[in-house]
Amino acid sequence: MKKILIVQRRLTHYRVPLFTKLRESFDQDINIDFLYGTPSNSEISKNDSGELYNSISVRNKYFKIFGVELCWIPFSFNLIKYELIIIPNEVRIISNFFLILFCKLLSIKIAFWGHGDNYQSKSRNKILKFFRSIYSNSVDAWFVYTVSGRENLIKYGFKSHKIHVLNNSIEVEYFDFNEFHCNVKYFKDNRSFIRDDSNIYGLFLGSLYKEKRLDFVLEASIKIKKELPGFQLLIAGDGPERPWLLKAIKNLPWVHYFGMLKNEEKAYILSSSKFLINPGLVGLIVLDSFSYGVPIFTTNIDYHSPEFDYISSGINGVVTFNNVDDFANCILKYCADSKSQASLVSGCKESSKKYSFANMVNNFQLGINCVIK
Repeated sequence: MKKILIVQRRLTHYRVPLFTKLRESFDQDINIDFLYGTPSNSEISKNDSGELYNSISVRNKYFKIFGVELCWIPFSFNLIKYELIIIPNEVRIISNFFLILFCKLLSIKIAFWGHGDNYQSKSRNKILKFFRSIYSNSVDAWFVYTVSGRENLIKYGFKSHKIHVLNNSIEVEYFDFNEFHCNVKYFKDNRSFIRDDSNIYGLFLGSLYKEKRLDFVLEASIKIKKELPGFQLLIAGDGPERPWLLKAIKNLPWVHYFGMLKNEEKAYILSSSKFLINPGLVGLIVLDSFSYGVPIFTTNIDYHSPEFDYISSGINGVVTFNNVDDFANCILKYCADSKSQASLVSGCKESSKKYSFANMVNNFQLGINCVIK
């Protein structure tokens, strides 16, 4: 029996279905173990951790050197039994360097899983880019999120036939709320959200941190509200910016904050919304957008996550210029144009088929089989 180890620095709740399905997808000749560590202090407030049955859980060590947070994932068990070890490609995980060396010395195949580049880094430092190139080429294979990640790796000199594109996705469970009502509570009191079809709901869905640009969300929403009295802003998520947000919306009765929502509650808020309003960093949220046919509006900033690649502006979402006026005006035009609404919703539904959770599981399985054959 061939044994494989997949390592995650931390386990988020939306990755649990992937690992469960991946384990089920292989026959008895291949066995997959999963190891995951604990989040950093700054990540705990996101409230998005998950647990995986029959896996290895370890306590990571986090520390800072010259202001940069580094991580050590402890490996205190027998690694020789594995045919392949798949690790996250984060440079700040310093245990990766020792693990790569260990695998090279013992002829164990090792692969990176991740973006294929640092999409949030704005550095043009040539030394840093050279280091990333060396680091990216230090493994036997790559499981990369998107096609753009593959292209970046090829630029770094990694052999294309050793790169496996997953089309990163998550399991989005669809609920039809035409048949029943979901009781979703507001964050600060025990009142329930009651959908009013005479209102137009825009939704911000995601973690609350600086790169999400919540100040931009509110500024644009205020402009929309002035032109569209029936507009209501819904906000679902949690994170370090929550105290700022609660203070900022205190005197905005048309802004409704729910905290972190999952499963039926998240689905109900999504299905109640006409569009997603995410001018900051966009990632896996596009999959919720596609599955529920709720087009996403974002901006052309340069630090989106790889899943931003899935958006074709005007087809399955809208990417505006990076200013509040253009952003708000595009949303107002969308709300006034029924043909545009129908077209974008249709584009979302088509995209949900291409970037499905089942396709990612299949791509991952095929990639693993290719590496260990």
